[in-house]
Amino acid sequence: MSSTHTTTNTSPTPPSLPFADYNHLLSLLHPSPPSILEIEILPSSHPPHLLSAPPSLGIPKKFLLSCFLIARKIFLPHTLNQPHENGGGKISEREDAWKATKVLTLWEPNWYTAWAFRRRWLLSMRVGDGVVREQEMIGEERLQEAVRREMEWVETLVTSPLDGKHAKSSWVWAHRMWVVRTFPGKVMIQEQDGENVVERGDMGGFVKKELEIVMGAGERHARDYHAWEYGRQVIRMTSVKGRRGGDVAGKGSREMIVGGGLDENMWEKCTRMTHHWCLMHPRDISGWAFLIYMLDQMSQFRSLEEKERKVDTGEVVRNLFHKTQEFVTKYDWKGESIECFLKSNSHFQVESND
Repeated sequence: MSSTHTTTNTSPTPPSLPFADYNHLLSLLHPSPPSILEIEILPSSHPPHLLSAPPSLGIPKKFLLSCFLIARKIFLPHTLNQPHENGGGKISEREDAWKATKVLTLWEPNWYTAWAFRRRWLLSMRVGDGVVREQEMIGEERLQEAVRREMEWVETLVTSPLDGKHAKSSWVWAHRMWVVRTFPGKVMIQEQDGENVVERGDMGGFVKKELEIVMGAGERHARDYHAWEYGRQVIRMTSVKGRRGGDVAGKGSREMIVGGGLDENMWEKCTRMTHHWCLMHPRDISGWAFLIYMLDQMSQFRSLEEKERKVDTGEVVRNLFHKTQEFVTKYDWKGESIECFLKSNSHFQVESND
């Protein structure tokens, strides 16, 4: 009489494997302590394994697609629910949906529903009128940390060597501006990057850091209109001229303007920094157009009495035009972008050396 042996298969079922990969990806996208990542999407031919050497992270395209499908499945049930409303699901479930939006926006940066959920998630952390939400008081410290992580995630998307659609996505930059306008007091505190530290209320340090991010995005992807437009919006928040002209958009932005915005020294520093970037990228028309905008905004200081001026703005403008002309002469440079800038000298009443 033969006996029958039953073999039990204890290996994981196929569906569990992608979830393990998904959770692994989430842990890398939410580093502790928080940091700016440099993400690269690897070709589909690459083995389906993550390459992680913080802050660098390589994700094979097929791997990311599998994680995207899982993230979408987790996220979609929450699309009709407000995170701060009762009945919107358990906190843990909504947090899972919030985490899923990182994968969603990494795969498709123009998914507005995912960005809208992230906005509602931040708003749900506000505490007002003594209301206790979800039976616990969300402290300012937690909100501060959430805003910091949000700014870091957007910076990761626009400065990473991705395929270009992230840095050139109007939704991504609009979301960053929304965070700045909604939480002005939170974005100008405890920002640290190497030797650059932005203290509470340090308008100049904040603007300089934001322009560096814009330029970082411009280095990755040339002629990034949406990045430079974001830079213009940041400048409008600090520009007395823009404020008088009704050019400041958003209620939150008015809260950021303290003492008239940037002082002359910081204006000069940011303008020279932009000019240096343009000389390093002379074919980028978006950068030169932004520089023209910066010089035009500097004219707000010309109305000050001479004894009140810290910087001779007229001399700064002339110096930048002359340096640009020297660059063209030295390298015999031909290009529409730089020529467009030089032709604007008549607007600023700068005499040409030609």
